Amino acid sequence: MDEEKFTSKGFRSVRSRVTNILPHLPVKLSMAEFIAALRDSLSGTERRYLTPDEAGAIGTLRDTKYATWEWNWGESPEYTERKVRRFPWGKVEALLNVKNGIIADARFFGDFFGVESRDELEGLLAGSPFRKEDLRDRLSTVQLDRFFRGTDLEEFLAFLIG
Repeated sequence: MDEEKFTSKGFRSVRSRVTNILPHLPVKLSMAEFIAALRDSLSGTERRYLTPDEAGAIGTLRDTKYATWEWNWGESPEYTERKVRRFPWGKVEALLNVKNGIIADARFFGDFFGVESRDELEGLLAGSPFRKEDLRDRLSTVQLDRFFRGTDLEEFLAFLIG
């Protein structure tokens, strides 16, 4: 991960050495043999298949809770997202401070032309959930060409979210 693009204000990861298991085994095992040995070493485990009702309940829980934006991004720690892209009409750098999935503030820098101050645009993004559909709703209320001469909504959204 490019440290310059993403700065988390949450917990730092603990860097640890990673190794393969195979060199540490007393005898060489195939993947299937290793999985079987691992399963056999666990107590109280037996293979069982989910009933259709259980599989359906799991799918419903996934769809209604774990696959939602609120679960995956809404409770995320504060972080700063940095985006830089050169367009045919100029280079743009976006700095987005995001807390609990909401853009707390946005700043734009670069060598592009616009006829109006970016303050209005930066204020418009503040308070928006950092997801494409919400940003599209907000950005569609202004003419982006006023701030970034030559851009359009979809191109700008792809820059911010992509």
